[in-house]
Amino acid sequence: MEDAIENKLDSKEWPYCSQYPPTWNGSGIVSARQKPKASSQDERRSNARLIIFVIGGITYSEMRSAYEVSQTYKSCEVIIGSTHILTPRRLLDEVKSLSKPKDTVCIKDE
Repeated sequence: MEDAIENKLDSKEWPYCSQYPPTWNGSGIVSARQKPKASSQDERRSNARLIIFVIGGITYSEMRSAYEVSQTYKSCEVIIGSTHILTPRRLLDEVKSLSKPKDTVCIKDE
């Protein structure tokens, strides 16, 4: 997550990741209108977002890491999702089910 925010990901290995926009360098058009002071949550919403989706489950520890990165990099909102949440019991059940043969349907040629 941190490497994606800091633009350190190799585009050959991560071809579908867009680059994090560079910070404003003072060029461009600026509105003369004053906006009311926004909260840090509002400022984060108007800035870049890092969206991560994990197929196959995510742990609470990984969700916590996303939260910590979001707090460290205030200019980037980290949104994380998954197909399901992996608890220790669910992980062990899924590992156990790997060793069980799947039910297969046999079709005989006549």
